[in-house]
Amino acid sequence: MKSYPYRFRSVEDWKSSLMVLPDSSFFELVRSIFGNIKTPFNKQRLMDDLFVLLSREDIRKTIAAYIDQEDHKIIAATALLEDPAPEELEKFFQGDYNPASLRSLLVNLEERLILFRFRDDAYGAKRRLALNPVLEAVLSPLAADKKILFPFSDSITSNSPESEEYEKISITDNRILAALISFISGEEDFYKAEGIRKRVLDQGKKLFPGLDLVVAAGVLQQLGLFNTQDEKFIPDLRRIQEFGALSPLNRREYWAAGLYLYLNQIDTSNEFGFPRGWLKNLAFLIHRFCNFLDPQKQYPDITFRRWVNLLEREDFQNPWNKKIHFETFIKTLEMAGIINPKSEIFLLHRIIPVPVLENAEPLIAMDSAFSFIMYPGISFDHAFKLASFSSLREDTPFGLELSRSSVVRGFDRGIKAENILSLLKELSGNRIDDSLEWNILDWEKRYTAVSLFEGLILSLSEDRRYLIETGPVSSLVINTLAPGLYLLSGDSQDAVEILQRAGVDIIAQPRHELKESPGMTKLFTSFKVTYNTESSDSESNPFSFESSPETVKEQFKHHLKGLKFSKAEKDELLSRIERRLVFNKTQLEKAAIKYEKLEARLLDYPGKTAIAKQAIADGSLVELSWPGLNGKINNNFGLLQALEKKEGEYILVLKPLSETEDSDTANAKDIPPDIIRVPLGKISLLRRIKQSIFEI
Repeated sequence: MKSYPYRFRSVEDWKSSLMVLPDSSFFELVRSIFGNIKTPFNKQRLMDDLFVLLSREDIRKTIAAYIDQEDHKIIAATALLEDPAPEELEKFFQGDYNPASLRSLLVNLEERLILFRFRDDAYGAKRRLALNPVLEAVLSPLAADKKILFPFSDSITSNSPESEEYEKISITDNRILAALISFISGEEDFYKAEGIRKRVLDQGKKLFPGLDLVVAAGVLQQLGLFNTQDEKFIPDLRRIQEFGALSPLNRREYWAAGLYLYLNQIDTSNEFGFPRGWLKNLAFLIHRFCNFLDPQKQYPDITFRRWVNLLEREDFQNPWNKKIHFETFIKTLEMAGIINPKSEIFLLHRIIPVPVLENAEPLIAMDSAFSFIMYPGISFDHAFKLASFSSLREDTPFGLELSRSSVVRGFDRGIKAENILSLLKELSGNRIDDSLEWNILDWEKRYTAVSLFEGLILSLSEDRRYLIETGPVSSLVINTLAPGLYLLSGDSQDAVEILQRAGVDIIAQPRHELKESPGMTKLFTSFKVTYNTESSDSESNPFSFESSPETVKEQFKHHLKGLKFSKAEKDELLSRIERRLVFNKTQLEKAAIKYEKLEARLLDYPGKTAIAKQAIADGSLVELSWPGLNGKINNNFGLLQALEKKEGEYILVLKPLSETEDSDTANAKDIPPDIIRVPLGKISLLRRIKQSIFEI
């Protein structure tokens, strides 16, 4: 989350936004504040008078006292979203306010001169909302305090029993990741026509309880760690090593990114392989989301929605045009073990790093001549190397055993017997059986007697063999097959670039990626970004004082009682007080009153009729409520299309902008499905939503 202060627009921007209003709207605003104004009218002078009024300390204190929690949310969101369009605020507050309620709040804040609308070429033709710079001293502390937008509660413990299941199969555990890759790699026939073979699935459940192997395989493919080839699932060893080298936190974030892609069934294949930018951008988004989370706090769904909304707005490229499917995103974080759901509250599931043991301490225990157990402190590099020439035991993913077939698989990957023995001795504290050493050396002798290579071959004439001594070219060499004949790693593009720079023009299709050569783009990247979700409390509001909105209203109501106005005029002034549009007593004493009835309830049939007709005439939105099925209340808002009379009763014809809860107002067959008809007498509340004076 951006932590820098909100940048108020200039006072001239605010003045201009009012000056360009139609005269009817402009003078309606001015009269509501100053009462009847003298002619001839001078708009510039009136704007100067308004600026002076809002600069007075007593007026600012009243404006500050009127501000309640709802206002604070909108002020903070306007600052956070950096002068958003109204529809952007609607999206941000989705699940908190319905569009009708939010629009009413925005109109009210505009009438109170806290918000104003403007157009800016930088934003195209959209109208946007900004905080009034004349009231910066009042609004700045509220704009800076964004905690109100992201509710949370303190958590007693974030590592509850419910969260333990995640760690049983956590991809952040070096041993489990290496074991999973070893298990899948060791299955020669992984797939059949219907999917993963049942035998493989059953064995996977036994070794990795709680793991959905179908999903895991899909994620591994999305991450580019494995590729399908007929019935085989082929590992990409270079990318696996790169993935394993990530920190546990970053690894979990990439796993979640791959899981999101898998759950959304996004096709990441093309003729050049995986489009790497997609994965990195999504993993980085998840990383930023995780930086919002505090493991000592619990968060409701609404906080998560707003964080996702913020991340979508940030300037980064992704294949979804900055649109994240929220429900799938949250499901992804749950499945990846990043958050732990408890009812509708979510906790961050922490990763407690396992310290990597020093090499002086044993990292494996040889429990038989040909099998061993990996200790928790082992690094992924060591665990992956062990798994490259070992097979999983049937009882635990932490136990490995060496057999002729597993060791030959290691030889196929370029691991020599001396390297296998050296690693086993180093990690076990030199505690390996003599029979194991004899067998491994014997298997290598028999292995080298007959060799079959597959891949990219580089042939150099005798006078060009010096090229193989250069760093970039030598890093590609897997094996020297014969004098001047070399088996290369890497993809064709990297090999061609390196060899062309060396003066050799070769184009071929590689099939091995056992080494990372210079110039290769890393698929996985560690992220180190910190977000501050809580604003500093050091900034205080000099205009805040003990009076509440209700206290200020009561003071003005009491003053109104002593003024000589008709009942209808007092009703209008009471409405202004309730809407917090009155800043001082002079506004009541010199009021220019234009009474507008905005709502009618229950049996006020004439009032509902008048409001409906006025809404149809000026195209205002309306909000209405009426009894539904099983005692529920239907609520809807939209545009009134007509007021029809049928059998002596008026029927409202509404084009809704939101969905009704019940189905008892089902439309007739000849009525479009986006039209609702409700008898006027059945309506318990009809409210006309007053249009903003800033609407141009």
